[in-house]
Amino acid sequence: MKIGKFIRFLAPYGAYVGMNLLKRRYADWKQREVKITCGALNPNKTFYVIRRPCLGAGIFSIFHFVLSHVMNAIERGYIPIVDLQNYKTAYNYDKPVNGTMNAWEYYFRQPSDYALDEVYKSKNVTLNAVMYLADKAPFNNIEFWTKNENITRLSEVVRAKLLFNDDVINFCRMQERSIIGDKKNVLCVCVRHPEYGKYALDHPLQPDSYELLKKTQECFEKWNMEHIFISTDYIGHVYILKEIFKDKLLYIDLGKKKRFGASLYGAYGDIKELPCEVAKYDMTLNYISEIWIASKCDAIVCALNNGAMAALELNNNSYKHKYIFDFGVWNKPKERII
Repeated sequence: MKIGKFIRFLAPYGAYVGMNLLKRRYADWKQREVKITCGALNPNKTFYVIRRPCLGAGIFSIFHFVLSHVMNAIERGYIPIVDLQNYKTAYNYDKPVNGTMNAWEYYFRQPSDYALDEVYKSKNVTLNAVMYLADKAPFNNIEFWTKNENITRLSEVVRAKLLFNDDVINFCRMQERSIIGDKKNVLCVCVRHPEYGKYALDHPLQPDSYELLKKTQECFEKWNMEHIFISTDYIGHVYILKEIFKDKLLYIDLGKKKRFGASLYGAYGDIKELPCEVAKYDMTLNYISEIWIASKCDAIVCALNNGAMAALELNNNSYKHKYIFDFGVWNKPKERII
């Protein structure tokens, strides 16, 4: 669109609305897919650089963003690599973690065997469009997540391309031995704060503590469970289940780190509010280990959120029983039937 024509297009909307529209158009343009040449290496290969410069996204939101673009890269015959070093998130630190400044590599392996340095010296490089590809893993579509074949398809990509690194795996296994040990018939409860996603209107609604307790009691008895492992950022859920299930309730005790009001973790997406980089890394590692343990349980009660979705993918349809709350999303709520 020529500049004169664009200005005439904006005029009826007024200066304020027009400027906001202009900023939005510029942001869309800046975050579009871009093909670049960085050097002469690997002339017969095309690299697909996955970037998500966002300070508000939680670790498993980033995980699913990356998953959607890894699937896109595979479909197009490109080689995916994740760059959260030049494109910052809330998880980037000023000093290297495990020898890297790439925040993705703090916790995960790269989806290919190439290093960023080599990619940025190569001939054919595509920078991804900075948008979630919802057709690959629709996080707010409950019908998608109730079909085993969909979970299997995602699980195959996760297991092949989005592996945790060795430090994370070792920590998760240690946590699993400590929390679960040799316990049998463990029911996982994986939900977020009742106001999760309130200002992102397409986010799935979560149960309140009463709804969660009612469904948990029902499934615990119906499925002959013996223990419950809970993964949540809302301490109110922990308190009400602890009152009923006593020592049968298992969870990761964060001790003094529960100081963030009603939230166990500060809200996972607000990791930037934690007081220091060590606390950020430690808290994220604990959350990842929660989802790891959730995926090892025998059954699950959950509402759709990025952590629960990751547990379903890591579990790959091994749960004996599964229940997913379906209350709709914030801008399209459904009747709250449990």
